[in-house]
Amino acid sequence: MDSIFRFGSWTRNRKQPPDCSQSPRSILAVGNSQPQLNVPTSSNQVPKCFRISGVPSSWNEDDLFDALHAIVPSLMHQKFRPSLYPGCCGSTKIALLNLDSGTKHLERHKYLPVPESTSRPGVLTIDSDFYNLTPLNLPEGEIIADVIAVTGLAGHAFGSWRNRETHQMWLKDFLPYDVKNIRILTYGYDSRLIGHDGVAEMRLLDFQRHFIEQLQNVVPKNRPIILIGHSLGGILILQTLIELKRNPSHKHILDAIYSMLFFGTPHEGMRTYDLEEMVDVESGDYETSMHNLLRQLREGSEFLENQKEELCYIWKEYKPNIVSFYETAPTPTVRRSESGSYWRDGKESEMVKRFSAQLYIPTEERIPVAKNHTNMVKFASAEDETYQTVARYLTEWVKNITESYAAAIKIQNHQKSQEYTDCRKSLKPSDYQSYREEIWLRRHENTCTWILDDQRYRLWAEKDGQAVLWISGDPGCGKSVISSFLTKDITRGITNQVCMAYFFCDDKDERLRSAHAILVNLLAQLLDHAPDINKHFLAEPEYATYKEKTSWSFGMLWRVFERIINDAHRGPVYILIDALDECDEESRMNFLNKLKHLLRDSATTTQLMKIIVTSRPHIPVTLTDVIELPLTAENLKNDIIAFVEASVQEQLQLSGTLGVEVQQALIQGANGMFLWVSLILDDLKKSTNTTPRAIRKALQTLPTDLPGIYINILSKIRKEDQETAQRILQWVVWAMRPLTLQELTIAIAVLPKHTCMSSIQDDMHTDLKRALRLIFGPMLRIEDNDTVHLVHQSAKDFLLTDGEVFSHSVPALVSSSVESNRQLAASCLAYLSLNECENEPAIFEYRWDIFNKKDIEILLHTLPFLDYAATHWPAHARQADRSDGYGDLFIAFQKLTQSRQKPILAYPMYALAQSVILYKVTEPLQIVSSLGLIAFAEELLHHGADINAQGGQHRNALQGAATHGHDDMCEIHPGSVKAVVYFGMLDYTKSLVTKCSKITMNEKYTQLVHAAVESGVPDILKLFLEFGEKHSSPDEHNWTAYMTASQSRNAFALQQFPDFIDPSFGSVFPPAKWVSEHPCVPIQLQEDEAGLLYSGTLETTQCSVKGDHPFPPGNHGTNYFEVTIVESSSSQLYMGVGFCGEHILQNHLPPTYCFSSAYYAGGFCLQGTKLNDNWENCGLEYSSGDVVGCGIDWKSESYFFTLNGEKHKTMKEGELLRRRLYPLVCFSGKCNVKIQGNFQGPFEYALSLEAVAWST
Repeated sequence: MDSIFRFGSWTRNRKQPPDCSQSPRSILAVGNSQPQLNVPTSSNQVPKCFRISGVPSSWNEDDLFDALHAIVPSLMHQKFRPSLYPGCCGSTKIALLNLDSGTKHLERHKYLPVPESTSRPGVLTIDSDFYNLTPLNLPEGEIIADVIAVTGLAGHAFGSWRNRETHQMWLKDFLPYDVKNIRILTYGYDSRLIGHDGVAEMRLLDFQRHFIEQLQNVVPKNRPIILIGHSLGGILILQTLIELKRNPSHKHILDAIYSMLFFGTPHEGMRTYDLEEMVDVESGDYETSMHNLLRQLREGSEFLENQKEELCYIWKEYKPNIVSFYETAPTPTVRRSESGSYWRDGKESEMVKRFSAQLYIPTEERIPVAKNHTNMVKFASAEDETYQTVARYLTEWVKNITESYAAAIKIQNHQKSQEYTDCRKSLKPSDYQSYREEIWLRRHENTCTWILDDQRYRLWAEKDGQAVLWISGDPGCGKSVISSFLTKDITRGITNQVCMAYFFCDDKDERLRSAHAILVNLLAQLLDHAPDINKHFLAEPEYATYKEKTSWSFGMLWRVFERIINDAHRGPVYILIDALDECDEESRMNFLNKLKHLLRDSATTTQLMKIIVTSRPHIPVTLTDVIELPLTAENLKNDIIAFVEASVQEQLQLSGTLGVEVQQALIQGANGMFLWVSLILDDLKKSTNTTPRAIRKALQTLPTDLPGIYINILSKIRKEDQETAQRILQWVVWAMRPLTLQELTIAIAVLPKHTCMSSIQDDMHTDLKRALRLIFGPMLRIEDNDTVHLVHQSAKDFLLTDGEVFSHSVPALVSSSVESNRQLAASCLAYLSLNECENEPAIFEYRWDIFNKKDIEILLHTLPFLDYAATHWPAHARQADRSDGYGDLFIAFQKLTQSRQKPILAYPMYALAQSVILYKVTEPLQIVSSLGLIAFAEELLHHGADINAQGGQHRNALQGAATHGHDDMCEIHPGSVKAVVYFGMLDYTKSLVTKCSKITMNEKYTQLVHAAVESGVPDILKLFLEFGEKHSSPDEHNWTAYMTASQSRNAFALQQFPDFIDPSFGSVFPPAKWVSEHPCVPIQLQEDEAGLLYSGTLETTQCSVKGDHPFPPGNHGTNYFEVTIVESSSSQLYMGVGFCGEHILQNHLPPTYCFSSAYYAGGFCLQGTKLNDNWENCGLEYSSGDVVGCGIDWKSESYFFTLNGEKHKTMKEGELLRRRLYPLVCFSGKCNVKIQGNFQGPFEYALSLEAVAWST
C-alpha cells in the first residue's frame, strides 16, 4: 500500500480498494458524460457512478447494500459494492456506487427513506451530477491536508477525471494509496454549455461565491488546502483567490491554500469559436450567461487581462507552490451532425496554447503533457508519467506540511513549558504584534509591492549568509508601512524553522525608544519561534538563579542575543528594526556598535541572518557591507498615485475635471510623502467652501512641506483655546506612554489644588474627542484603542524645534522638557493625593501576583488615571530633578505621604507595572531611594526621616537604591550598607565601599564583616578585610566572625579567621524573648516578653515576630523551642511557628521574605529561600491549647516541627540553614491569640533529642 519513489519511478504494494471485492469490473468508477456532447469511446460497457448522500454514520457497506436491495428490489440482480466515506460536513456518510447496467432502476429514485430501524430517521439522496464537494477516500491516521479537484468547462466532477479506456478515476483509485494523510474531494458545478432545460444558468461569479461557501463549510480552519484545476476549473480557482484577497473575513481560507496544480488553464484565453457556435444554435437569439462565459474565455479577452493584472498584486504578497501542466497534443473540435447531435470528432486544433496555460511567475513549475486538452487529466494507470509527477509533488508538499506541523507543535509545546513561561515573564516585551497591525492597517491596497522587485532588495534577499539592508527615507514617506509589509511578506514565504523578529521604535513612547526595548522584543520573538534557545538564557547566572524575577540589563540581553546568533545549530533569522532614528542616541550608538562587532565576528558563519533597518537619511547605519535603499519620490511614485487616486475618490468624492486637477496637484506636491497627502486631504475635506473655485484656490497655496502644514494648523488655533492646546500638547509630547482619551481628559484638568474627583469635574471636557478635532485637526490621531498620538514623529520634532519657527500667529505651545515634566509630575502626585485614593488600599494587603486581578480592573475603572499617575510620576520627577519650582513638587509628594493609606495604593501600582513582587508598608525614604529621586531623599532626611529604618519592601533605604541601580544615593546616606552586603550585591557593595568614608566603615566594621560572611560572596568579604583586623570583635549577639563563618559553612571565611573559639560556643547570647519593633504590628508583649498577645482587627492583617537573638552556632546537636497557644478568639486559627533570617518584614508572613519557614495551624509548611517559595503538607492541624515546637538539627542539616511532643515533619534544607537563624512566630486574620514561648526549657514535652539545651 505504501508508495516508494526511486529514481523517477513508483514502486507499489497496493491493496484492492473496497469497490473491487466483488468483481474486477467493480473498480471502474465512472461518472456521467454530458448528455449534449458525444465523445467516441471504446466498445466497453461504461459503468455509471451514483452518489448516495445522507447515509447514517453507523452503517457500513453491508448495511447500505441490504438497504438498497430492500428499497429497490430491482437491484437484486445487480452485482455492486458501495464505497462509504465520511461526509464533508455533518454526521452522515456519502457512498459511491458503480453500476454496470440497469442504472435506470436507480435513476428513478432520487430520494429513498432510511429504514425505521435506524436510530436517526432520514432520507438517502441519490444523484449522478456530483455537484458541490464529494469525498473520494477514507484517510488513514491524521488528515494533514485537503486536496480539492475542480473540473472544467462542460465537465463532470467525477467523469472528467476518469479514463475512458480503463475506467480508472485516479483521484479515487490511485492517489489515496500513493499519498498518505490527505482527504481528497472533487468539486462539481453546473457548467453545461446547453441542455439546461429551464434551469437557471449560473455565472462565473456565482460559481466562485458558491465554491467559497463550500470551502468555509467543509475545510477545517488552518488545515492546508491543495487545489487542482482543469481548464475553467483553474480560472474558477484564480477568481476565488482574488475574492478571498478582497474580503478580509476570508483571509483564513487564503492563508490555508498551500499549493495549486493547473491543467490546461487558459490564463490568456482558449479556442471557443466552435463552442460559441453550438451555444448560439441551441439558444437562438436568447443571450445566455453561457454566451458571456465563453466570451470571457476567449483569447485576449478583457476579463482575463483584468484577472492577470489583479493576480500580479496577489503573487507579490502570496507565494503558493504552483505547477502548471500544458497540453502538447491537439484536441478534436466540436462538430454538429446532420441529426443535430454534437460530436467531439471535428478538426483537431490547439485548445489552450502553451503560453496561455502558464502564469510565468517565480514560484511556478511548468510541465508539458503529451495529451490533448480533454485527456490530459484522464490517467489510464498509476504508471502514467504525468500521474507520477502529480503524485511526486503532492508527496513532497505533504511531507513539508507535516514537518512544518511538527515544528509548530514543538513550538506550541515549548510555549506551554515552565521554562518558556519563566523566560517570557522575565523579558516583559511590549505588544509588538498589535503595534505592527496598527501600522499595517494604514497601508493602501496594492502599495509597497514594488520593493520586492527592486534590485537592491533582491540582492539583499538572495545573498547567502549575512546581509544588512538599510531603508532610508524622509519623514512621512511610509517607512513604517513598508516595514510592516516586509514583516508579513518575509514570514509568508518561510517555514517554521525560520524566525522573523521585528521591532518598531517610537520616540513618542518611553517603552519603545531604547536599545534595551529593541533587544527585549527581538529576544521574545526568537524565544517564541525557536524552542532550543532557552539554553542561551540559562547561561546568564542571574537568570539561572532568579528565573522570571530576573531584571535584565542591556549587557545581559546582548550576551544572550550574541550566543543565539553564534549558535551553529540555530535556524535562519530575519530581523527588522524600524525607525532606528527614534531610539535614544546614546542607546542607538551602543546598539549599532555592538551589532557591527557581532556581524564582523560571526561573518564566517554559514547560517542565514538577514537584517533590515529603517531610519531617516541623517541617521547613518554604521554597519559594514550595508545595502542602502533610499525611498525616493521616484520609486514611491506609483504608490503615491494609487494612494491619491483612491483617497480623492473616497474622501472628497470628486470626479470629472476637478477630481483630476486635485489628483495632479497632490501627486506633484507629495514628493514621496504619504503623510503630506493625508494632511492636505484632511484640510480640503474640512473646508466649508466646497465650490470648484475655492478648491482650485486652495490647491494654488498648498504648503510645500510638513512643517508648513503644522504651522498652518497651529496658526488657526483660537486665542481662547491656546491654554487648553498647550496643556494637551504638553501631555501628548512628554507623556511616557500614549494616554487614552479618558486619561487625557483627567490629566489636563487635575491641578495641585484639587482634593477629590468632584472638585475636578467642572474642569474636565465633556467631549475631548471633539475638542481635539476642532483644535488640532489631523495633527492629533486617535487610535482604535482610544489612545491619543501626534500624527507622526515629524510633528513632535517640529514642536520641539529651537529657533524662530513660532511667532505671534503661531505661539510656542510646548514648554521645555524640565518644566513640562515638573508640571506633569505635579499633576500625577495631585491625583494620587485625592481623597478617593484613601479608600482603596486593601487590595494590596497581599502580594500583587496573587490578588484578584478583577479587583485591579474595578479599581482602574473607579480611578482611570491611577495607572499612569502611579507608574510614571517618578520618571517625570527625575526629569525635573532640582529644577526651578522643584520645591513645590516635593510639597506635592509630602501631601501624598501625609496619609498612610495613599502610598500603600500608589507604590504597589508602580511595582505592578514593573512586574515586581511588592509588599504593603514601605516608608517614603525607601520609596524615593528606590526611585532614584535624590532631591526628594535629601528633603526627607532634612525633615527627620530615619536612614537606618528597617522593614518594608527594600529592608532599608540604601538597599532600595542599590537594588534599582541608584548607587549614587549612598552619597547622602552612606551609613546603611549592611543589608546590601548581606544579600550579596557585589557591584553595589563595591560602589558603596568606594564612596563611604573610612570612619563610617570602621564604625560599622563588625556588622559589615558578619554580613559579608553570611553573603557567601568571597569578593565582598575581601573588600572589608582591607579596612580592619581579621580578628574582629564580637557583635551584639556576642558572635565572632569565625562563629558566623562556621555557621554559614563558608570555607573561604573560615580561612580568614583562624582564631578557633571553644567548640561549645557557650559565650553567645541565646534567644530569651520576642522582639517587636514595627509600630503598625498589632502585638503586645507580656511582662516576661516570652509571651505575647496578637490582636488582629482586619481579615488582611499579617505580622511576624522574631526572637531577640539567633540560635547559637550549631557545630553539633539540636536547638529547639516551644510555643503554647494559650487561647484564641477564633476556631479558625491562622498562625505559624518556625524560624527566620536576620531581615524580616514584620507586617508579612513567611515565605514572603528570604530564609524563613513556618508550620501553620492549617497543617502545612511554607518555606522561603532566596530563589523561590515552597509549600509542604505537614498533615496535622493545631489550635488553642496545643503546644507547637520547632527544632534545627545542625548535624544532619535538617529542621523539624513537633505537635504536643510528637515529632512528625522533618525537612532537609542545608542551604537554608547556613546562616544565623532566629525563632519566629507569625499571625494573620481578624482574631485575638495569646501565646507563650519557651526558649530554654524545661519543655512541656520531653523529647528524645541529641541535645536540646541552648548551650552545652
